Order: sequence, then structure tokens, then C-alpha cells
Amino acid sequence: MLNPSCRRSANDPIAVFLDFDNTISDVDVTDVICAEFAKPKWAELNLAYLNGQVGSRQALIRMCELIDDDSRSGGAMESVLSRVTLDSSLSGLAAELRRRSIPLAIVSDGFGFYIPRLVALPDVSIYASELESASLKFPHGSLACENCGLCGTCKVRPLAEAAARGYRTVYVGDGYSDLKAAEVADVVFAKGALRKYCATLGIDHYQYRSLADVLEWVVAEDASGRGP
Repeated sequence: MLNPSCRRSANDPIAVFLDFDNTISDVDVTDVICAEFAKPKWAELNLAYLNGQVGSRQALIRMCELIDDDSRSGGAMESVLSRVTLDSSLSGLAAELRRRSIPLAIVSDGFGFYIPRLVALPDVSIYASELESASLKFPHGSLACENCGLCGTCKVRPLAEAAARGYRTVYVGDGYSDLKAAEVADVVFAKGALRKYCATLGIDHYQYRSLADVLEWVVAEDASGRGP
């Protein structure tokens, strides 16, 4: 079954959206930060979020409050971030998309402030929360979103905006925060919990292991004459 929200023609130009944690990175960086620096209650908040008892916006605010100010901005944080590894195909995928003039965006509903520190790529839009004066800010939230209005970063909104501009949206993700984005994307690459969700709802998707699979698809789309 095709993604029920797919309205774009296969000949339309594509725009690619990547989740960050466990998609670009090899771990959930928000979880790593909390495990290292937050008071133990963070695990309860995370479980409440995964069980749908609290939205990510409130969960992230409360989890961030469990981390002392010095840890958020000090050398210990930098040390933790320096150990995070990224998918080895990210730079190749980004370069190929840039060569083909295909927009690339990173969308994250985690803490998000670490993404610019970890990803140094030109011409990549980042939709994520930001750390400002020791408080989380959500410049890409959407409290009026008809899907939920509870997320720190609304992953549906940038896809909808791209679709409105005539793009066929490609979404790559792995987890709970990617569910609504998968429902509205034209093409979905899924693994982990997201793949199970897509299979349950009958949402057409590609199973992937790494971003190399996404790169292979992009090249094949262009070779078939359906790409931009």
C-alpha cells in the first residue's frame, strides 16, 4: 500500500529529510547526555514520552532541567559529544544531493543543540530545538499542529511546506518521533520502531540499514529519469 498522503508525481523534484538520533548518529545523543549528566528521573520522563503520556516538548524541558548548568556548556559535555560517531555515508549523501540540487534538511525532536556541533555540512537546513541561556527553545515547534501540537520540533511542518512548494518529500527515520512524518512523506525509509509502525499501518516504505541505502536510491531515481 502506498503512503496514504502521497500526492506528488514521481517526476516531481525531491527534498530529503533526515532524522538525527539513531539515523545520522549511531546513538540517541539526547539519551547519552541524560544518562551522563541528568538526575535519574530523566528515565521516567523518557518512558512517559514513549508511552504517549507526555509530549516531547514538556519531556525535553523537564529533562533539560535535570542537568546542571555547568554540564550543559562545560568541557564534560564537549567530551561526550566528541565520542559520538555519525553514519559514514552522511557526507557522501549530502554531497550527492548538493550536486543534484536536491534540498537536504535535518529534523530532530531531541535536545538538538548538539547537531550544529556534530554536523558541519554546507547547505543543510536544521530543524531542532536550541539551547539559549540554559533553557531549551523550540523555534520549529507548532503548538497549533493538527497532528498533536505536543512536539518540541514539529517534523510534519517542514515536510508539508516542501510539498506545498512542489517537492516530493523523502523522509528517513527510525523511531517514535518519526511516526507522524512518515504518515505525510511521499517516500519513507524506515528501520527500528518506525519500520514496525509503517508495517502495522500499511505505509509503503524502504527498509534501510545506513544512509548508503538512501544514497543508492537517489542515484537510481536519477538514472531512471524520475529524479530531478
